[in-house]
Amino acid sequence: MAEPEKAPQAESMSTGEGDAQMLQRSAAYLPPTLVRNAGPPPCKRVGWFAAFRAWITGAHLTLGDEREGSRQQVLDENINLGVISALFATMVLPMAFENV
Repeated sequence: MAEPEKAPQAESMSTGEGDAQMLQRSAAYLPPTLVRNAGPPPCKRVGWFAAFRAWITGAHLTLGDEREGSRQQVLDENINLGVISALFATMVLPMAFENV
């Protein structure tokens, strides 16, 4: 009976650019390779005043699209709201009152 293959062993390393792992390859003739962790960048920590100001002003609710003027952004948001309202009115309401 053949023995099951062992999983590659990972050896953790700490480098200046971030954490990395030395990974043993599955084939014996391949050299080990260094694999860097590609996670998201860490969040920037803010103070309590900046967090409170963002909460009061609603700065965390922005779409992040600053290419166009604010008038165009408001217009686009209202158009999207109108499309969703029309879809709700034409699809969901008739189904709700169909079996009453």
